[in-house]
Amino acid sequence: MTPQLHLSILASGSAGNACVVEGPQGSILVDCGISRKQLMLRAKEIGCDLDRVRAVLLTHEHTDHTAGLSVFANRFDGPIMATAGTSAARPWMREISFELVDDVDDFEVAGIRVRTFPTSHDVADPMGFRFDVERRRP
Repeated sequence: MTPQLHLSILASGSAGNACVVEGPQGSILVDCGISRKQLMLRAKEIGCDLDRVRAVLLTHEHTDHTAGLSVFANRFDGPIMATAGTSAARPWMREISFELVDDVDDFEVAGIRVRTFPTSHDVADPMGFRFDVERRRP
C-alpha cells in the first residue's frame, strides 16, 4: 500500500525547524526556521518538491521556527497560517499577510485534513497539528 502522507524533516533543533507534509494533491510546509536557500537545498537533496507546497503553517513565533519566513513568503502566493497571537508576536511578522486560524480549528489543504490543537510553550499562542487523509475504498 502506498502511503497517503509523507513527512520530510528539513531542519530540526535550535538552529532551525522546518518540515513538509506531502499529500495526494500537494504539500504543507510546517514552520520555516531556516533560510529559503537552505530549505530549497535540503528539499532537493531528499527529492522533496517545494513547488507542491500549497500552504505554510506556523506552530509559534520563535525564530528557530520563523527565521526564513519573510523571504519564503515573498515568493509564495499560498496561505501562510498562524494563530492571531503568533502572527502579531514579532514586529517584522506584521508585514506578512496571514490567514488566521484558531488552535482548535479543522480545515483542508491540498487534500490533507488539518486539525489544530493548543500546545504549551513560552510563546504568545502556540499550536500543534494533526494531519489525515481520507482513505477511499476501491
